[in-house]
Amino acid sequence: MTTCASSETSIPGANPLGQGVFATRHPDRDRFLAVIASDVGTLPFLIPRRDVGFQTTRNMPAVTRPGDVHVAADPRDRMPDGYRTLPAADLITDGETVATPDGSWHAPLAHLLGLPILVAGVHGYDPFPAPADGHGTRITIGRTAWRRETWHIPPTIGPACSEAAGSWARNLGLPRRVFVLSPGELKPILFNKFWVPCRPVRAVRARSCLGSAFPLFPALLPAC
Repeated sequence: MTTCASSETSIPGANPLGQGVFATRHPDRDRFLAVIASDVGTLPFLIPRRDVGFQTTRNMPAVTRPGDVHVAADPRDRMPDGYRTLPAADLITDGETVATPDGSWHAPLAHLLGLPILVAGVHGYDPFPAPADGHGTRITIGRTAWRRETWHIPPTIGPACSEAAGSWARNLGLPRRVFVLSPGELKPILFNKFWVPCRPVRAVRARSCLGSAFPLFPALLPAC
């Protein structure tokens, strides 16, 4: 019988150093993985769904070894060749435990779901959402900023050309430096050239690709 064990608070894949962009470049990857296993044990790994947009090969956790248990929720979900993978449909749960039907492997259900729950919590955390179709003011308590000043701007009122971007931004009250988060992208872009000729071309071009989606413009100000 194989049991997966770990400390209750350690999720290796949640550490940025466990992401593929770092973990696969370690000069001694075998030793790197062995140290993780010796510190927190071997965790079952629930393979992220292929249609989860924020998971890429860059940030995909890469701290498991071929002999570790990987659970595929969908037949399309894959690990590299040679990695031990169990279909989720073939597993059973008994209270707080997940196991194979023959009992040859079992682990706490919390260990299997820990990383997906953490990632979902991070992406869903938005205690002070800005208005979906307008302007949200900056919220501070003392010296701590709880929300940046934010504009949700429909592409239909975006600048018609790059030359007009400066006056367009001033009329909306946008500062010189903002982050621009397009609904079609995973990360915001630092944009600080509204008033420099020809620099806003990318923002203007993006307008034609957004349809009715609202890009997000958070102001670039210190967090505290």
